Amino acid sequence: MVKKMAAEWRGTWALVTGASSGIGVALARELAAGGTHLVLTARRKDRLDELAKELATKHRVMTEAFTADLADSHAPEKIFDFTKQKGLEINLLINNAGFGQYGEFPSIEKQRLLDMVQVNCAAVVHLTHLFNLRGDQSLRSPVRRRTGRRNEVFRNPCLCLVSGLDRIGISCCLRPEKI
Repeated sequence: MVKKMAAEWRGTWALVTGASSGIGVALARELAAGGTHLVLTARRKDRLDELAKELATKHRVMTEAFTADLADSHAPEKIFDFTKQKGLEINLLINNAGFGQYGEFPSIEKQRLLDMVQVNCAAVVHLTHLFNLRGDQSLRSPVRRRTGRRNEVFRNPCLCLVSGLDRIGISCCLRPEKI
């Protein structure tokens, strides 16, 4: 199924966040094997550059690496501007970047929690909005009319928005012994 999906995007551009490790690397490799050109973004430049070179050489696809930390609220705009400056039409946006934190809520550093919400929630909404609503450099771009392809946005299901933030979820976080 993944290989079929990857082949569906042959010759188009995909943007993968969190592409320096784990699921992001696996998705990038599958897409490249199917002939999809890639914009790879994550915090670790060395890993991004290495992956971009590997995929371009092995699968003969075009790759671009852009270092960004999605905990920075300006990062989505910077990523979008990078693709715009390069003239890349993104057909597939994979919001894979994200992280979690284990522990009792009061013991977790406030900035860590705020960064987690920024990366896992705000950046996802921001990137999706940028690539879905703006002019010819968006998922609603003329590419759809020329190619007839659906444009897609994927979110890693393992990194769903902030879950459990209802009364029960907060109660469980504050009193884990009640779980």
